[in-house]
Amino acid sequence: MCPFTNGEVAVLLWTDDTSKATALVKLTPSGATAWGPLEFGATHGEGTELAVTADQSALFMTGHNDCDPSTASSGLCGKLSKIAAADGSLSWTQTYSSCGVPNECGYVHIKNECWGVLPMADGGAVLSCGTGIEDCTGMSGQMLTDCQGGTVPLAADTH
Repeated sequence: MCPFTNGEVAVLLWTDDTSKATALVKLTPSGATAWGPLEFGATHGEGTELAVTADQSALFMTGHNDCDPSTASSGLCGKLSKIAAADGSLSWTQTYSSCGVPNECGYVHIKNECWGVLPMADGGAVLSCGTGIEDCTGMSGQMLTDCQGGTVPLAADTH
């Protein structure tokens, strides 16, 4: 939930349906719907936090999704989207990865996720993101054996 100074509030919604993972709705001070819910899952992926810009004209939404939404084998990248506060229209979405964008190291086991966003007075934003291996999904051979056995560090990015 993200409050505006005029009493309106934007609410981040989430679902297990990966095609619709994230939606936003903006409510008036009385609880009526100003706009939404609008789905951003196809472009943004999973949304994790919202923050209103200093001038109250937009929302920043952070999260993560496939580095290249057209293919599920592109790895997981951090995302930052800017959404117009007036009508919920998507201004832009940027992708971030420890390997470069889009996932230039070509490895799908390293996940890049963003969980926090802080708007800056100049209109920019600071992201809080992390990179690592969460699970053994998609691994095979010695890498899978090492992962399941808890071998640390796990040699994942051999490029």
